[in-house]
Amino acid sequence: MQQQKKLRIKDIDKQVIKISLIETPGSILFGVGLYSKFVDADAPILPFLQDQAVVNSIIVIGAAIMLWGTYKILMLKLEKSRLQKAAGV
Repeated sequence: MQQQKKLRIKDIDKQVIKISLIETPGSILFGVGLYSKFVDADAPILPFLQDQAVVNSIIVIGAAIMLWGTYKILMLKLEKSRLQKAAGV
């Protein structure tokens, strides 16, 4: 039983890393969107960032990906904490 808990803890650590990698593009989108929104619009990073609808969409999509990743990681960390207490690790 203890061995299963330790294996699950290792699996949780791997999942956290995987979710962090999946969440990275969301952070990049969010950052680019905020940069495009609040920096001088005369010289955007990319031409399609001149359209405010596109910029707003990028911000929303990036934020949604970040929120999803944060929620998933939080749930995994809570499970890991519970397993560590039960396993005495």
